[in-house]
Amino acid sequence: MDLDATGGTSGHGDASESRVRVLGGRNLADGRANIEVNAEFLKSDGLIGSQRHRFAQDLAFVTPSGPSPYITVLAANQRQGCISTGGVPLTDDGDLNVNPQFGIRSPSGQTLAFTNGRLAPYNVGPVDGSLTSNTGGDGLDPSRYQSLLTPQRRINGTALGSLRINDRVRLFGEFWYSHTFVQQEVGFRAYSGLSGQPAGMPYGNPIIAADNPFLSSADRATIANNLAAYAAIPRQSDPDKPVLSDAFQRGRGERRLPGRSDDPTGCRRTRW
Repeated sequence: MDLDATGGTSGHGDASESRVRVLGGRNLADGRANIEVNAEFLKSDGLIGSQRHRFAQDLAFVTPSGPSPYITVLAANQRQGCISTGGVPLTDDGDLNVNPQFGIRSPSGQTLAFTNGRLAPYNVGPVDGSLTSNTGGDGLDPSRYQSLLTPQRRINGTALGSLRINDRVRLFGEFWYSHTFVQQEVGFRAYSGLSGQPAGMPYGNPIIAADNPFLSSADRATIANNLAAYAAIPRQSDPDKPVLSDAFQRGRGERRLPGRSDDPTGCRRTRW
């Protein structure tokens, strides 16, 4: 029997990979039969952008927010403040960068967003001149969801056997098995006012009832108070536009991950 194992990590102590292989066999029936078995297991950890400084800087060319001789400038720490992984609740259709007055706020005036299913203080961050990205803040961080190395698990197995019945007849048998699981992002979708679709449409802000039973009583009260205050504001520019007093809207991002490599059903969705 032969057994070997290897392992290692990157120079940063991450992106580890390990592999174990075993090979064995023996003769049977006074040498008339033999069998050989080989198996391998491999595990490779993934690597995302936030684990490397160059990608974690989140550099992007953005429209200057003030006077500048340049059309775009290189800026670090870029985020999308109008959407988050948990969702940014709004009183009306839009997004926080263009319509900051639509944000749900605490009694002290702090902007709120969902974190682990509960409303918590949320920092939008300074908005750039295009009103689509923000510098810093708690918005979507692209480097956290940028795959640099795909995580992988693989199992291979082989069994070979033979049996000599007589000098003219010999039987052979083979068994092969291979399973590989790879997880890699295949798409990203933001559901918000930035999509250009109105609330309630497939890619617009989802509309959620303010009395949703999954919300805590404190969060339902906070949202209800914000909706009531917003509904009381006179509409000068669009007085005929309906205002929802019993529902709020939420801008959210969703990362799409594939299913198993042998899964014929396609991709499954995973929220972060």
